[in-house]
Amino acid sequence: MYHTPQKNEHRQFEKVLDCPSYTAYFRLMPDSKVRVFFIKRKLPAEVIQQYFGKGQFEMPFNFDLPSIVLHKLGIESYQINSGFYTVQEDHHYIKVDF
Repeated sequence: MYHTPQKNEHRQFEKVLDCPSYTAYFRLMPDSKVRVFFIKRKLPAEVIQQYFGKGQFEMPFNFDLPSIVLHKLGIESYQINSGFYTVQEDHHYIKVDF
């Protein structure tokens, strides 16, 4: 999501990436993909609709997992590539394999 700051005298427009943050669990799958489990009860309905409602999660840019997550998964590096990823859903979780 992008927004333009209201107070900026030197530039007419400035794009800032606004990335929401929610509790999630990570698991390294047998096929070496990383599965992210988003806890449904902790997500507002509008967030579920906006980011997962079309059955696809969009990652707009490449993202390297932080070292603390890599350590917990027991791997040295992992990059999530930009693109669209299929959303899986059950009663408790929204799951995305990257």
